[in-house]
Amino acid sequence: MGLQFKVLYRKGKENLAVDALSRVGHLMALQAISSTTPVWLQAVLNSYHTNEEARQLLQSLSVHSPSEQGFSLTDGLIRYKDHIWIGHNSALRTKVIAALHSTPIGGHSGI
Repeated sequence: MGLQFKVLYRKGKENLAVDALSRVGHLMALQAISSTTPVWLQAVLNSYHTNEEARQLLQSLSVHSPSEQGFSLTDGLIRYKDHIWIGHNSALRTKVIAALHSTPIGGHSGI
């Protein structure tokens, strides 16, 4: 390409233009972690407030989790045998199935 350059080594304080190779390792440590929460998961959490069975489960699981019946509480989500418990809300079940089945990230890409 017609470029001519020369690589010069400069010790510590003489190297004013710090590059990626000369950075100190601990300064490159991860400072923050971001995560996403699916919309349907928030809908499941919101549905617990209107479901009497869910409120009773939350109350009992807040004292003793896991229960003898196989229910547990993880990050505010009720789980039954390690599966997210939704309850008898058919509209929410349809929403979750659509999110996990028909979306591009869900698996089948709508096909």
